[in-house]
Amino acid sequence: MSSAAEYGGIPVGNAPIAPVTVAPVVTPAGPAIVVPPAVAAGFSPKPAVTNPVVASKSVIPYQTALTPAEDMAFQHWVAMNKIPFDPSPAADYDMRGYWKAQQMGDPRAKQADNKHFPDTWKTPYHDTFSNESMYATPLAPHWEGDRLVDWRGNVLVDEGPPAAPPSHNDVYLQSPKGADR
Repeated sequence: MSSAAEYGGIPVGNAPIAPVTVAPVVTPAGPAIVVPPAVAAGFSPKPAVTNPVVASKSVIPYQTALTPAEDMAFQHWVAMNKIPFDPSPAADYDMRGYWKAQQMGDPRAKQADNKHFPDTWKTPYHDTFSNESMYATPLAPHWEGDRLVDWRGNVLVDEGPPAAPPSHNDVYLQSPKGADR
């Protein structure tokens, strides 16, 4: 293994670069393609970025690095707006990334009327991580209406309204022939 000081101009600390194991994956469109297992699971191959605010010289994946001055402004924004912020390395949302994009006028960095943050900054740790995230890969799940569907067509999450329970008449009409009514 070797170490890299930067990846694409982004410092990554002293993170070791491990060889990538690849496995064939059969796609619905035809012959097998070879992709890393993490990519097949929808995880991003983007490097972990050192975040000087979280811990000196630590590697935190899927979290936007802020300067100390930016982090002070970010922490103030979190406190003043009662923002749900998880500072752990396994946070399911890159709230620093959202905040930084908002400060830069990114039109994607807007909360919905219901206070929902956009999927753009969800990390692979989120239950509804999808291709709408900046960390997604081509095989990440995608939304079809209220359903989160993987690349095979399996429904992973259904956020639609629950089906109505059957009424007495529905049960009566579906009774087997000859059953007591």
